[in-house]
Amino acid sequence: MLSHDHVSLVTGAALGIGAGIAELFAQHGAHVYVLDIDEAGAQAKAAQINAAGGSAHALKCDVSNRADCEAA
Repeated sequence: MLSHDHVSLVTGAALGIGAGIAELFAQHGAHVYVLDIDEAGAQAKAAQINAAGGSAHALKCDVSNRADCEAA
């Protein structure tokens, strides 16, 4: 069980396994940063988590781009 002061950064979180991990972390009380190269997808997943009572923010991030990773 995560406490409410945990912060999780999940990459590839707009779809698939990353989305499932982001949802699970949020269900267990973590604040989740939804990172994905697909900005609209990340925003949609963060909105879904927030609507379900979780806490999430979306960030566009291409993990192959150092500047994106540093910005996140």
